[in-house]
Amino acid sequence: RDDTGGTLQTAALVTAGVVAGATLAVLLRRISHNRAQGHSRPSAASSALPSRLQKCSRLVVQSVDCHCEGLPARVVIGGAPRMQEEQISSCRERREAFMQEHDSFRRIMLQEPRGYPCQNVDIIFPPTKAEPSAAFSYIIGENAKVYPSMSGHNTICVATALLETGLVPMQEPRTEFVLEAPIGPISISAVCKGGKALSVT
Repeated sequence: RDDTGGTLQTAALVTAGVVAGATLAVLLRRISHNRAQGHSRPSAASSALPSRLQKCSRLVVQSVDCHCEGLPARVVIGGAPRMQEEQISSCRERREAFMQEHDSFRRIMLQEPRGYPCQNVDIIFPPTKAEPSAAFSYIIGENAKVYPSMSGHNTICVATALLETGLVPMQEPRTEFVLEAPIGPISISAVCKGGKALSVT
């Protein structure tokens, strides 16, 4: 739990049938350790996993649970289904392909026992050919097979998670970067201090 009032609350390592909780502090310490070893960002879900799960043959997902003024979002930063990237030229195309081919992943992340009716999931991907200068691309999944093209609170949660896990390098007092959503590029400006994103616009 973040007791300083920030939006980033917890990190969870989720397997199909197993939920292994990890505090955000533990996840960030492991990411910092990886950086010290010369890894600028986690290259696989196993990079921050407990040793007992590193050889797990089941689905392992790396995610960060956030909220924006109480509106929840589970940001998946590792372990999402692989897609045929060479056939995807935009985030909108990725969204359509994900809806058709991988909707079971949305259900795993949002339905009981791992989710609840108000939960959303934001799945992080590399940028597509349409927006090569974006830091990351993401798609949004909600209950009832809803995949919005854009969501303000999900975008804020995605930006916060990317900054506070170090996937987007944080610069104080302000970090600016671009995210690619299904609706198109979104310019992010975040006020940062002490390793935290204090506000995102």
